[in-house]
Amino acid sequence: MVKVKTQYFKNGSVVSEVENDLPMQEARDEREFNLTVTDVLVIPDRFEQLSSSEQTELKAIRQKWRDIPQDANNQDENIVFPKIPSWLKAKFPELNEYE
Repeated sequence: MVKVKTQYFKNGSVVSEVENDLPMQEARDEREFNLTVTDVLVIPDRFEQLSSSEQTELKAIRQKWRDIPQDANNQDENIVFPKIPSWLKAKFPELNEYE
């Protein structure tokens, strides 16, 4: 089991965190699922339709998801899952987050 933290941001700063226990493989599966679901948005013609702030948030959250395996090399590490922005959750309600 690993500790999974969901971070809540406001104006670029973490305002709170919630922790849950999760098996490492499940954490990796959730990360893969979220990256796969959002892949469609990084196709150039779709990406250009996003606002500048949405592009920035999408790049940041996808990078955080990609970094999860490196951030938790063993099962004693904590994993930080970023809070999914509301605009992204509205487009893809099936995205997984931990609260």
